[in-house]
Amino acid sequence: MNRKERRYGVFSSRAHNNSLADLQSFREALSVLQRQVEDLDQLKARHYAEIIVHEEEVWDVVQGKVLHNDFSS
Repeated sequence: MNRKERRYGVFSSRAHNNSLADLQSFREALSVLQRQVEDLDQLKARHYAEIIVHEEEVWDVVQGKVLHNDFSS
C-alpha cells in the first residue's frame, strides 16, 4: 500500500466512522422527536376531551334554562 492509499484508507475510515456517528445522532434525534409528537398527541386528546366536557356542561345549563322558561309560561 503506498502513501496515498494509506491516507485515503485513513480518511475513508474516518469518514465511515463520522457517517456512523451522524446516523446514530440522527436516530437519537428522531427518537426524541417521536416522543415529543406522542406527548403532543396526548396533550391534544386531553384538551379536546376537556372541551367536550365543558360544552356538555354549557348545553346542560342552556337546556335547563329553556325547560325552566317553558314550564313557567
